[in-house]
Amino acid sequence: MFERTINLVNDRIINYRFDPSEKWLVSIGIAPGSLEKPQFIKGNMQLFSVEQHRSQALETQATSFATCKVL
Repeated sequence: MFERTINLVNDRIINYRFDPSEKWLVSIGIAPGSLEKPQFIKGNMQLFSVEQHRSQALETQATSFATCKVL
C-alpha cells in the first residue's frame, strides 16, 4: 500500500494494521539495538494517511486503532 520509510528499510516487519475506515495504515518493524546495548530491541513505526498519501516515522514497538463514542 505504501513504500517503507528509511526507518523501516532494514527492520523486520512484525505487524501491519489499518483503522476500520481504512484511511490510516501502520507498519511496525523491529531491529537490533545499538552497538552499546545490542540486547535491546529498537522498534519503528510508519503511520500512513491514505487520503494525504503521507507517512510519518515514529519510534515505538506497538500500536492500535480504537473507536471511542463520546456521550
